[in-house]
Amino acid sequence: MKKILLLLTMVVMVVTSYGNSFENVIAHTFKYEGSGLDVTSNHSRYGVSKETIQKYNKKYKTSYTVKSLTKTQATKIAKKLYYDNFNIGLIENDKLAIAVFDFIYNSNPSNAAKRIEKAAQTFGLKVKVDGVLTKEELKRMNTVNANDLANQICKNRLSYMQGLKVWKTYKNGWTKRVNSIKSLKG
Repeated sequence: MKKILLLLTMVVMVVTSYGNSFENVIAHTFKYEGSGLDVTSNHSRYGVSKETIQKYNKKYKTSYTVKSLTKTQATKIAKKLYYDNFNIGLIENDKLAIAVFDFIYNSNPSNAAKRIEKAAQTFGLKVKVDGVLTKEELKRMNTVNANDLANQICKNRLSYMQGLKVWKTYKNGWTKRVNSIKSLKG
C-alpha cells in the first residue's frame, strides 16, 4: 500500500509540474497593472482596455465595463482572450510564459508576436515571422534555453517600445516591468 501511495504521489508531482502556471503568469502581469481606473482616459483597468472588454462581452455574453471591472473579471478576460487564445499554456517554463504573455497582453498582439518570433529565430528555431504564434512554434520554444529566449524577447520588446511615440512618457515604468521579467529565474 505504501508503494502504491508513493507511486501515485510521484505521478501527481510529475503531472502538476509540467507546463507553466497561469496563476504565476497573471500574478506577475497584474503586479504591474493598476487596479484603479486609468484616470487619464477612463480607458482601462488592470491593463484591460474598453475595446477588449467590449470584445469579451460580445463573445461571452457578459456586460463588464471598465468602470466596474473587478480583478476576477479582468483575470477571466486575460485567461480567455490572451492566455488560452494564444496557447501560452504550451510553454513549459514560467519565465518564458511570462515574457510571451506580458508582451502580448500589453501590446498589439500581432506586433508582439513578430518580435517574439524574431527572438525565437535567433536561437535557430524554424518560425515564420508573420505575427501569428502557432502551437508548433510555441512547442519549439520549449526546445531551447527558456531563460535565454525570455531575455531575448525582453530585449526585442524594449527595442520595440523605444520606437513608440509615447516612450518618453512611459519609459521608466515599462523598463522596470521588462527588467522584472529578465530578473526572474529561468
